Amino acid sequence: MKKSVIRRIEHSTRGEAAIDGIQKVATKVIDRKPLPTLLSGKLIGHPAHPLAVQIPSGLWLSAVALDLLGHRSGRRTAKRLIGMGIASSLPAILTGLAEWIHTRDAERRVGAIHAVGNMAAIVAMGFSWKARIANDSKGKASALFALAFLGASGWLGGHLVYARGVGVDTTPFQPVPSDWTDIEDRN
Repeated sequence: MKKSVIRRIEHSTRGEAAIDGIQKVATKVIDRKPLPTLLSGKLIGHPAHPLAVQIPSGLWLSAVALDLLGHRSGRRTAKRLIGMGIASSLPAILTGLAEWIHTRDAERRVGAIHAVGNMAAIVAMGFSWKARIANDSKGKASALFALAFLGASGWLGGHLVYARGVGVDTTPFQPVPSDWTDIEDRN
């Protein structure tokens, strides 16, 4: 994606009312003790969302790798991996919401599109899982489609962290004195 796409998302006012409503509901659900502490990652000393997204992503990538290898015994395993990825996406959703409810303006807009892309990936993986249960060959195509959504939304998530600093402790970047500074006047 180009920077112009990001700029359009950051500055778009389309859907602001819907985003406001979702953020208010998410805040009411997520911002109740002890959820903020659990979902933020404070207990582990690291943001929880980057960790939580690795589980479904890794499971789904593994399933598609099995699909691409084309080995007959991998079909059942791929179906199971997709199902486990769908189930494990709940912590990723909740930890992402816990970060997103504290965003404003451009970060909030990009975060909303990031979430929509991830939900599209989950839905496409749901179709893939259902098709695999029915022995429908569309399951593999749906999984590839889901990975496209996952990649694009992951790129937006990376933009939120690396370009916008969402979820990042910014205090290491604050200027500090280069020389010793007296804090007490000794006169």
